[in-house]
Amino acid sequence: TEVVDGYAHATPMAPDPPALVAAAGHFDNAAVRWMLSRVHPRDPLAWWTDLVDPALRTLEGRVTLEGPGEHAAPALMAAAFAELRSRGAVSAARSADGDGAPPAVVLALTTARSSDLLVHVVATALQERGVRARVLSTTAPRAAVEALTRVRPAAVLVHVGGQDADPVLAVEVVRVLVEADETVPVFVQGDASSTLDLPVAANVHRVRTLPGTLHEVVAAVR
Repeated sequence: TEVVDGYAHATPMAPDPPALVAAAGHFDNAAVRWMLSRVHPRDPLAWWTDLVDPALRTLEGRVTLEGPGEHAAPALMAAAFAELRSRGAVSAARSADGDGAPPAVVLALTTARSSDLLVHVVATALQERGVRARVLSTTAPRAAVEALTRVRPAAVLVHVGGQDADPVLAVEVVRVLVEADETVPVFVQGDASSTLDLPVAANVHRVRTLPGTLHEVVAAVR
């Protein structure tokens, strides 16, 4: 983590989505990782909004002829996941070096596979703020309840977003979480959250913006 943190302390560079698109399109992994590590090294949300998301949208909207194993968008996503692992390792190491009680745990999950990377971005941003986060890899409601029992988080974040978002599934996930434990705050995040017929419960909160989500989740678990 000391080596990885050295990259984070390097001179930051301005977000340049076209340059990232070009590097990803040429499968220049070294250039991709170099840019990913130096743009907003301490702000995962800005890193996502200003660099990664625009680049991914451009790549996913392109029509190209590629060779076997050559698909720029998934390659960029893999590099982004690797960068998030690095940032998460650094923030976890910094938290472990501090004094006091162990950090609270937030369970994060999504109801759409296309927004899985974004949930990991939010989880990384939480860890930058001293809140340990764990991301559930499935959208199954039963798995969410099992994770709630096993992890015993201080809060749960349910992200509703992506083109393949399932509003019915989102409502079902929130319902089973509330039935399992009415004392754990459940934050439902995403533009579609305002239209969902969520259970009426004191521990269910709708949040639309990503910055608002971080603020409310951190305030709830501190």
